[in-house]
Amino acid sequence: MSMNDSDFQWIDPPDPKLNVLDLYISKTDVKLDPNFIPFAVYYIQVRYKEGQTINVFRRYNQFHTLDQELRKEFPRIKLPYLPRKHVMRSGIGPNVIEDRKKLLQKYLSQLVSHQEIISSEVLRNWVSSSTNPQFISLEGIRKTGWMVKEGHFVKSWKRRWFVLSKNILLYYKSPEDPEPIGIIPVADSIIKQVAHKDRPNCLRVVPKSVLVPPFVLSVEDEVDYQVWLHQIMEASNDKSDYPLDKLMKQNNVSYSKAQQQLLE
Repeated sequence: MSMNDSDFQWIDPPDPKLNVLDLYISKTDVKLDPNFIPFAVYYIQVRYKEGQTINVFRRYNQFHTLDQELRKEFPRIKLPYLPRKHVMRSGIGPNVIEDRKKLLQKYLSQLVSHQEIISSEVLRNWVSSSTNPQFISLEGIRKTGWMVKEGHFVKSWKRRWFVLSKNILLYYKSPEDPEPIGIIPVADSIIKQVAHKDRPNCLRVVPKSVLVPPFVLSVEDEVDYQVWLHQIMEASNDKSDYPLDKLMKQNNVSYSKAQQQLLE
């Protein structure tokens, strides 16, 4: 599902009165919002009657907002059914995204069959690239997969799904979890191979900040372990902007609170 955002030209048509001819969901992806919570995005190719084409992307809640505004603006038009959120299923699971993509495409195709809607300000504003959702790029993903993490207080081992993105390591209970349960800053960390009597193929991550405790991770497969070790060592030398500092500033989170999150 991943792609390069540079493939898209994020520009608006010069004339705001252009009429939408067609809306086509070309691709999907999973990104992180500014709070490091993953969400699904749907890339939409917007074609206008006047012959111009732009590309935008939207998350599900933006479809929901569009639907509400259209129903308010056009109470007499029988609008298509908007697929509802799954209460018991993650919105970023591959099967959920693919199923929802088909349903959202059907919804958009039925919308543009109404002349009043395609010429409305509501739809014109919705397809503006200025309303693309903010995200932290996942283009820097180095590796994803399962590892086993040792607890800090209770020395038990828990299997977690890890995502190494640039110089941070996020971990989840499963690949389909809606948000990470922990963040490990890797930039300038000390990475060591260690022996452990209870687990094979262990490595120790000692973050630069003394406020963040060390982490011991284990990988079942020897080959996979070597790949993880290499990628995490490479990430430790990544001098990109430090996302954890940005995260705490945006949410007014203190180091003590961030440390508590890291211990979970």
